[in-house]
Amino acid sequence: MTQRKITDDLDVLLDVLPLEISRAVKQTNHSDDLLEVIMDLGRVPTARLVSGEVMLLDKEVTRAEIDYVVERLGDFDADNRGGLERT
Repeated sequence: MTQRKITDDLDVLLDVLPLEISRAVKQTNHSDDLLEVIMDLGRVPTARLVSGEVMLLDKEVTRAEIDYVVERLGDFDADNRGGLERT
């Protein structure tokens, strides 16, 4: 089995996230395995990794945190998913 290395621009993603969540992503120390950060209103934020999921914080995502990301991210598609090029 060959292992793929994630080579996306993590700093661009971290700049869009609320500071507390951004710090938590960095603290997981799994940047090479990071696939996506999941922020659902009323649920704890998680990092989806090649090897599974990691809870980033033990508190639920707030409307203010969602609004913070939406202001910086731009368009979302029909399934309420947004993204950044090269991340």
